[in-house]
Amino acid sequence: MQKTIPIENTAQGYLELLRERGIKYFFGNAGTDFASLVDAFAKFAQEGKQYPCPITVPHEFVAVSMAHGYYMVTGEPQVVMVHVIVGTANASGAIINAARAQVPIIFSAGRTPLTEAGFTG
Repeated sequence: MQKTIPIENTAQGYLELLRERGIKYFFGNAGTDFASLVDAFAKFAQEGKQYPCPITVPHEFVAVSMAHGYYMVTGEPQVVMVHVIVGTANASGAIINAARAQVPIIFSAGRTPLTEAGFTG
């Protein structure tokens, strides 16, 4: 089945896709690459869309571990997004733990604005 949902940017599309797939929580440790996601979450709130619900976590390892634990309790795969470079490195140990335990986590990180051409961010 094909469905058309009006979106203004990729972040809104990403959240809509996650929502359609039944993802309830979005564990994240934000950085400069999260601006469009913050905007998309604000739009979701304005439109009364409850999911995915953002959960801000102060460290990347903990964010992945929380998603891991949520899966262990509910059996529902979760999403984690971290900041680029160091954030991804901080999360890598917890991602290895989840992989060894065969825990499905959708893991993503942004792209660093310092190495991109064009507009910063």
